[in-house]
Amino acid sequence: MIFQDFFGYKNIGNVCKIIINRDNRIQLPDPVFGTFEVKQDYLPDWAENRFNVILPGLFKNKTDGQIIASFEAGSQKYPVIIQKQNCLIFNFDPEETLKFLNNENYLQTMKSKSILAKSPISTNLIPEKVKTCLRNIMTTPWVTKILKKNIFRSKYPFPKWPIEKSGDTIRFIILRCLESVTGNNIETTPFWPDGKKFAVALTHDVDTDWLFRNNNYRAIADIENKYGIKSAWLFVSNTYEFDTRIMEKLRKNGHEIGFHSDNHDSKFAFLDQAEMDRRLNNSSWFFDKYNVKGFRSPAFLHTYKMYKGLSRYISYDCSYWDTCDTIENTGSNNSGSCTVFPFNIENVVILPTTIPQDWVCSSLVGKNHKKILQMQLDKYQYIKKVNGLVCVLTHPEPGLSVQPEFLKAYDGFLREISNDKDAYLAPPYKIADWWNTRIHKS
Repeated sequence: MIFQDFFGYKNIGNVCKIIINRDNRIQLPDPVFGTFEVKQDYLPDWAENRFNVILPGLFKNKTDGQIIASFEAGSQKYPVIIQKQNCLIFNFDPEETLKFLNNENYLQTMKSKSILAKSPISTNLIPEKVKTCLRNIMTTPWVTKILKKNIFRSKYPFPKWPIEKSGDTIRFIILRCLESVTGNNIETTPFWPDGKKFAVALTHDVDTDWLFRNNNYRAIADIENKYGIKSAWLFVSNTYEFDTRIMEKLRKNGHEIGFHSDNHDSKFAFLDQAEMDRRLNNSSWFFDKYNVKGFRSPAFLHTYKMYKGLSRYISYDCSYWDTCDTIENTGSNNSGSCTVFPFNIENVVILPTTIPQDWVCSSLVGKNHKKILQMQLDKYQYIKKVNGLVCVLTHPEPGLSVQPEFLKAYDGFLREISNDKDAYLAPPYKIADWWNTRIHKS
């Protein structure tokens, strides 16, 4: 059902038989890290025929036929997709694998949490100048290299950063297999409305009240207004005072107001249900007043149980990266949903954040707006080829996105996408609503 919902094709059971072999599980460490290898004819033009991935499990082959794909783990190679006449046999569970990757279940074996989640001190208590100083030190390229080599190390070279193709490659391999069996007689549903090839969502995490001072919000808002693009501004509801005049001006100009938790303490995702409900109820005034539909958790920290509480208040969430580097994770393993497309958890549409943040780019190339912009445009071009979601995050803070070099990069990025006729430019809530409607039509 995941693949049918995703591509939007109709029932093909009368022309194609699909067998998911769940018998005789191969005795390997679960999950299994290895290399997926696919015949070139079954790949989209943006994918490689060999790629690393972690699978939740493998099953022994019980049917002869043409091997379309294999999986190499250790010194063994296992057939995982076989075609025999009008029959496709899978020796792994594709739907389980996509959920496993999208929900980041592979992280359960890595047993590592973000430093921010472990810290007993809220980041709100750290003075603004101290945070800016620490961030500038951490994102100096030579310091970044030392941290990644000695402290911020991932157990596996997975997911790759800044582009991880495994989840979406597996999806499109399945589609190519179905096309091969049915003689290309599959009609899919467009991913985006009005004939657009990809979607663009702009988001801003407002961690402090800095943007309310001296009309500081205009540093970013004026750039967006210049190109006529609407965005979502996600606020911390119960930590700082709001300038309602600015809030209403953002809404009047077509921008969206979102929720960035009630307290930027990086604990929200790990609360028990009763405490989470209490904190959400204390923010109900914010949801009602600003017609809030979207959320991003502080530091991208998320748990499955978090969505059970949130689903009563919001319709979409941006708390997943498609792929995330250890520097961005502040000490945990590489992570990410391994997709540049929306997906669902509970009744919440997940819009993964897919463009590398400006300050993370600067940790590799320095504070040079041309190099930062190029890194972001490289990812944008890849997402366009895949027909996915370009989801951008900025932080309107003095030590982050409003630095002159970062603002120049943001201006250049918006100039590029505003001139792209293939882009579906919309506030995130409209993108989430479209995706939800599209999935339920399939």
